[in-house]
Amino acid sequence: MSSQNDAATVKVAQKSQKKKRAKAARESARAAEAKKRQIVLRYAEDGTRIGDDGYPMTKARKRLHYTYNALFFLMCGFFVIAAICMINSYFQNQTITEWELKWVGGNMFNGFSVGTLLRIESLFLLFMTAVFLFANQKGMAWMYDRKPKKPVKVTIMLMVIPSALYFIGCAVLVNVIEPVSLVTFILGMLLIKFVADVEREKGSLKKVPVARVVVKK
Repeated sequence: MSSQNDAATVKVAQKSQKKKRAKAARESARAAEAKKRQIVLRYAEDGTRIGDDGYPMTKARKRLHYTYNALFFLMCGFFVIAAICMINSYFQNQTITEWELKWVGGNMFNGFSVGTLLRIESLFLLFMTAVFLFANQKGMAWMYDRKPKKPVKVTIMLMVIPSALYFIGCAVLVNVIEPVSLVTFILGMLLIKFVADVEREKGSLKKVPVARVVVKK
């Protein structure tokens, strides 16, 4: 009887311990998640904001940082618009052939199938979604972590060249001013200038001590 009581006591203790560990793990996960959402701003004694790399955030560095942030939000917007274009392309009264599996007929615009135009637009948006993601990651890594500059150049060229060709193609063939490619081209040209400005002042910057830290949730 005593051994049974001891076994029951051990089981209760083990269950209690498991509950405590599970609770501690949940609290730790919540704390880690809350910490991820926090925005930590560091300032020098004169009020100048300090970047994650310890260098002061000059006007050029702020401009580049905000531009890369804009790419991230545009990436999310482009993905949503791409999905909308793809869905709408199937509601243009087109029919698909049984054997060739080609879309034929449907609504037309300036001699082109609206459904086909929407699918092409969707593919372009998805391509730029991926480019913006890598541009944001590689740009921030070069700016703050001293990573190579080559990926930054590649992502900018992937923004500028395809968007310019796509814009010209839409204007000449379809007689439409395509806004996404225009915005992307302008952002790419701005990045060329902003990256050059940041690179120009890199050698002259010195790390400054942190005098004040502000945590935003």
